[in-house]
Amino acid sequence: MGSQMTGKNKVTVFDTRMVDELAAAETIDLDAEFEAITELKAEIAHQVRGIDTDIARLMVLRDKVTSPYDEAIEFHTKNIENTVLLEGKSFKCPHGKATYRRESERSSWDNKALLGYAAAHPEIEQFRKLTPVKASVSISFEGDSQ
Repeated sequence: MGSQMTGKNKVTVFDTRMVDELAAAETIDLDAEFEAITELKAEIAHQVRGIDTDIARLMVLRDKVTSPYDEAIEFHTKNIENTVLLEGKSFKCPHGKATYRRESERSSWDNKALLGYAAAHPEIEQFRKLTPVKASVSISFEGDSQ
């Protein structure tokens, strides 16, 4: 960047050569970029086809092995949920915890309808909406990130 003096005012002159070079440079062909990505993805799919087949076969085998365990886990989970709901209190042991949340009502406001209205009008309660929230149980296991 340079500067020139004209009377009392200082005039700054910008060197636009880099901008001119960028403008004159060939622009990127976006269609070609998309085509290149599509071709690369197709090549990946071709290269890992055998691996994907092996993974699919192993997942079927895994599902066969884990199915009875998953059913038993679901059975015990339901037992925990039902017991905690009936007792109405949380439970904790070295293997995990079941957190009881009591039944409640959630209230919310229709902010769009109440915008600018709430400060001036006490009859705002007519816009109040109550939503029942059922009691629930949250179960987690020590060392289990799921």
